[in-house]
Formats: sequence, structure tokens, C-alpha cells
Amino acid sequence: MKPNLVPCFIRKMLTGLAVLFFFCGSLPAAETNTDNATSQDILATIPEAKDYQLVYDLDIGKVAKTVAYDVNNSAQITTPFDRIAYLLELTKGGQSQWVYVSMDAFTDDAGKVGVPTFESKAVFQQYVTNLNVLSNVKEITTGSGLKGNIEFWPNNYSAGNALNIPNASSKAYDFGDTMAVNGNYGSMQVHNFEAKQTLFAFNCWVRGGGAGCDLGIGNSPGDKATDWTFAKNGASYESKRLRVLVRMAPGFKFTPTPKASSTPAATPMPVATSAPTPAAAPAAANAPAAPASHDNRAIIPVKHQGGRTDSVITRAKAAPGNYDIEFIGDSITQGWEGGGKNVWQEFYGKRKVINMGVSGDRTEHVLWRFEQGQLDGIKAKVAIVMIGTNNSNNKDFSDNDILEGVVAIVNQIRTRQPDTKILLLGIFPRGNTFSPQRGRLLEINQVLAKLEDGKNIFYLDFGSQYVLNDGSIDKATMPDALHPNEAGYKIWANAMEPKLKQLLGE
Repeated sequence: MKPNLVPCFIRKMLTGLAVLFFFCGSLPAAETNTDNATSQDILATIPEAKDYQLVYDLDIGKVAKTVAYDVNNSAQITTPFDRIAYLLELTKGGQSQWVYVSMDAFTDDAGKVGVPTFESKAVFQQYVTNLNVLSNVKEITTGSGLKGNIEFWPNNYSAGNALNIPNASSKAYDFGDTMAVNGNYGSMQVHNFEAKQTLFAFNCWVRGGGAGCDLGIGNSPGDKATDWTFAKNGASYESKRLRVLVRMAPGFKFTPTPKASSTPAATPMPVATSAPTPAAAPAAANAPAAPASHDNRAIIPVKHQGGRTDSVITRAKAAPGNYDIEFIGDSITQGWEGGGKNVWQEFYGKRKVINMGVSGDRTEHVLWRFEQGQLDGIKAKVAIVMIGTNNSNNKDFSDNDILEGVVAIVNQIRTRQPDTKILLLGIFPRGNTFSPQRGRLLEINQVLAKLEDGKNIFYLDFGSQYVLNDGSIDKATMPDALHPNEAGYKIWANAMEPKLKQLLGE
């Protein structure tokens, strides 16, 4: 990795040029923003920026629970763009520090390249490619064509390494964390994972506003939250300005970010976590994720010993290519090859479908299979996912643990198969009659339903069709009060068919 050679780099780039400064489209000059005024606009010294258009200009100091941009050109960006850039400028003690980061486009929607608010519906946790980095902060690794990742969301988050980011920790807040499905702490972070470095972070804008947000360039001091989580240091800067730009590319066709498997593998992948909250962290009400007293094993990949784990992985690797549907789950999904085989033939015999159900699997086992490359050669139009019931069999997993495990699986599919639509199913009811375990699953399902975005993730819950009026499981469809028989699989297939036809474009 290169050390920070920005001043020298810029001089070399500008040597011999008649025009020393390039201005980015209709970018406002720095002096038009008096709170962030500088003697020279940094963008003018960045040759690459001349090809970019300004989308957003934000005085972070003015943020007060809502993000009101000084400049918002997102509605005017109607031409496709192929790259996105961020320039964060901070002033502390009269000293200016800045970082400029550009990357291949990770979305084709200009409305989602700014601060990831709930209103923008921007949620991105993924690798980014061809990262170009300039900065006057000596600790920042600069260069071009670097590998990076982004963590953009408005929700709470926890410290688990959701995408198996190389070099990231599963116990510390850093460049590999996991979004929760609730809360409003917020994360806008860009990282260079090969350098083990957070390039910039802007967190906690709703709770903290401009004064109480987490903000920084490079790694935060210490080893518990190098991504500035819990820093609440916004007030320490005299000025703080964020600009977001895109490079227009007439005729450019947007291509989704390469799946995670194209990035070097690393240590085992915790995909979400309830790792202990750092000792210096605030109470749960102020933390990105609720603190817990244990590591969440539901999101730490581990092999399910025995059963057909290896054969199912081999099945996927031996038959790569395009599929209409992939089923992902446990014994209930595996049962399509047993009690459900006739229904399978009726509904899926003329479609190209692969069954990845493994009896006894819990969420962590599915994540382990993903790590072994089970999805990497498969291009499915729709992934049908039901998992989590085996995690509820005892008290080893809390409701939140199970929820994080399912969310981790959804996140992994979105990362590894970005073009695949996910049909997430509510976990089936179980047990002869009312029970705490069945109640737990109902509560988890209520939150899983919130994952539906109407674009990539869809939720379907038809578990009530297996329950009789007195609350007992219908033994005519689930003889053991857990696994469907042929009649039960017919209920399943009929319940999904309208949505499947829609998602498959049939």
C-alpha cells in the first residue's frame, strides 16, 4: 500500500497544465458556504473531479435530526452515471483535514447516494470497486484502483462482520459491521478494508444532529470502535462539510456491484452479532445495537456435522448456471424431496429449481454453506428462504439472535446474488398447541415482515393455514406438528404460486 503522497501526487498531475484548477460542473465555490469557507476549494485541486457533477452539498453543522442539504441536485441527475465520489472536509483547531473518495457506482439512483436516511430508502452494505483515494491526512492510504466497502444505512447496527470483510473484527465496531432491522443510529461509512482503514464516517445524525454526531476521517483512536461509533464528537469541529458527486456516462448501463465472492476470503464470517458493547459505550438507548452479554452464535458460521451438508454444497457446485428458483432452509425445505415430492413435480417440474434444504440446519449452518461457495455459481431469479425454527429449540438463542441470523442470511443472498429476488417466508408454527416457542416465532415473524422493500425482498406468511380454530396444529397437514406432509406442501405451493409467477415474470 502507498503511504500518503497527496501533495506530491497533485503537483505531478498539475505540472505543465495551463489551467491549474478544474471546477466540477456547477459546483458552488467554497466561499458561498461561509461556515465552511476555505482559501481554496479542495475540489479544484483534484483533476478527476472535473468530470463529476455535484449532487449534494451538506453543511453537517446545520444537521438537526433531519438532513437538509444546502444543495440538492438529485432530481436533476437523469443521465446514467458510472462513478460516485465523496469529499468530506473538517476543520479543528484551525487545521483543515479532508478526504476524497470515488468508486464505481453502487446504485443507479442519485437519490440514494447521499446520507442514507429513512426517507431516501438507501441501504447499502457491500464491496465497492476501483476506489480512488486522496487526502491530506497522513494516516490515510491513498491511491487508485483500491478495494473497499461501504456501510450505509439509517438503522442501528452491531459489531459482527456481516460480509466476511477481510481483516475486520466480529467484536469491535470497525469496517465490518452489521445493520440491525430497527433503531435510527445511522451509519455512513466508506472503508479501505485492505488497509484496515475507515476512510470517513458520519454516524448518529438523527440522535446527535451536527453537534452530537460521530464524525471522522481515518480510524478513530482506540480499538473498540475504529469507525467512530460512539464518538459523538461533531461539536469538536469548527466546520464540517460533505459533498457528493457523480460522473455522468451517456449510454452507460448500470451494472450491480460484483458479488462478495469476487473479493478475497478471510477469517470465518460473523454476519451479524450481539457482541458485547464496548465498556466505554453508552447505554443501550444510545448504542447502535442493544448490548448483549454473549456472542450471537446464530450469525457465526459453523458446519452442521452429519446430514447432507456436503452433498447439498456439491449439488450446487456441480450444476452452476441459471435457475428459476432456489430453496434455502432446513428439514422443512429438504422435505420437498420426501413428503412434498409429488407437489414439487406438479409446481416446479417444468421450472429449473434447486433445493438447498438441510435437515437440522440453523441459521449459522446456512451461513457456513454460503461461505463454502454454495451460491457462487448459481444465478437464480428467486430465492425462497425459510430458516430459524431449529434455533428456537432451546434457550441458547434469544429472539433477537434468531432475527439477526435470518437477516444475515438475507444480507448474504443480496450480496452474493444481487440480481436475485428474495421471497422470505414466515417461520412455520410448531408444537401441538399454544406454547412460548410458537409465540417466539410469531414475534420474530412480525419483524421479518419489515424486511420487505417491494423491490428485492418480499415477505410471505401463510403459517396460519396449518393451525385449527382451537390453536392446535392441523395433523392432516403437519402430522408431527412441525413438518408438512403432502397436503401441507400443497398448501405451501399454492400460497406461494401467485407471488412466484409475479417475481418470475410468468
